[in-house]
Formats: sequence, structure tokens, C-alpha cells
Amino acid sequence: MRDDDLKIYLFVKDKLKSGVQIIAFGETNHGSHDTVFRELFDGENLFKGIFLELSNDYQSSIDFFLQNGNFDEKLERTIAGALKEGKNIRNNLELILFFARRNKIPVICIDSSKTQNNEYQTKSEHGYFFLKGKSRNEDMFNIVFETINKVTGKWLIIGGSQHIKYGIHFRSNDETLGSRLNVILKNKFFNISLYNVSDFTATEIFNVRDHQFDGYILHKLERSEFL
Repeated sequence: MRDDDLKIYLFVKDKLKSGVQIIAFGETNHGSHDTVFRELFDGENLFKGIFLELSNDYQSSIDFFLQNGNFDEKLERTIAGALKEGKNIRNNLELILFFARRNKIPVICIDSSKTQNNEYQTKSEHGYFFLKGKSRNEDMFNIVFETINKVTGKWLIIGGSQHIKYGIHFRSNDETLGSRLNVILKNKFFNISLYNVSDFTATEIFNVRDHQFDGYILHKLERSEFL
């Protein structure tokens, strides 16, 4: 690991040493922060497992990769479909899953189901999901909460920033996953938003968990016309 790549890894390691149980990375653009995860996964394994904001009906596909080291047909179709929409999620998924496979840790899909089944019956009013509870945030929270109560240790969450952040989700108007975890874990939960702004010349970490933005990041965002 190069010296200039140590920042994210050491930052996360320091947080975990301070008593944090769950660190959550919230992406503003799904699958576009390969550099961050490459740096994080380049050192020793810090985690008991990874929670991934992926529909839980992909769990068997994720387990297949962890066992065999390659994507099954279902995930290949999903990756191809995302690419047609201009989203290259292959590299991001491979980074996460190869890291988990190398370290023999589980990757758990926490999002609601995209297919109706015995557990997920209610059609979501906001998108193509079937819910077990009242919202995707509730469904994701319940999986995380049940898992960490069964399997102690440090966990990583990777998902969209709108679910990871504190507050109310802009579409469903319910408490976010981040808010729900903050209520039960308090300072044992730490969330980080990853901004994808072209004006940034290096990977930088900002504390945007307070109500007011740091002046420096605000200046950067304004220069990038990122509103």
C-alpha cells in the first residue's frame, strides 16, 4: 500500500479501534467509488462481514461468487443492464466480492426484494420493490439489526447515501437506515458520504454529519456546480 493511499484505510481502522461497530459508506453514484474501496481493501481485513445494498433476491448469486469467484448468469444480466444505462457496476462489485472471498467473510444483501415471495409481499409505492415491512429502510434495518445481534464484530455497510445518511428519505418520507442505526448504536455507528465530484483532485474525507456543511467542501461543490 502506497503512503498516499493510507488515509482511508487508517481512518476506518482508527474509527473501529475507537469502539465503532458499524461503518457505512454512502455512495452518491452507485458503483463509482472504486478508488475508495480499493484503498480500504488493500490492507488487512477489518470486518466480520459486509452488508450490501443489493436486493436480497440476489443473495444466492452473491454466495455463488464467494464460492466460485465469478458471477452467475443472473448477476451478469444485471451488470449488462446497468451498463446500458451508463452505470459500470462490475468493477465495484468485483472489488467488494474478491475482498470478501479472500478473507472468507459473508456479504449480505439487505435491500428489499425485486420479486414477490412469501416474505416480501407488499408492492412498494416508490419503485420496483416488494416490502417485508413498511419501507426499504425498515427492511434493510431489520436485516442489519438481526445479523449484528447474532454475529458480533465489526461490520461494513455499502449503499446509497440517501439511505446511509441521517434524516428522512426524500422519496419514502420515512427514517433512513442511518437514522435507525444511530438510534440503537449511537456512537458505535459511523456513516460517511462519498461525493463524486470531478473538481476533487484527491480522495478527501469530510464530516458532513452535522447540520451545516464544512466550508471547504461547500466551496468545492459550488465550483463544480454540484447542487
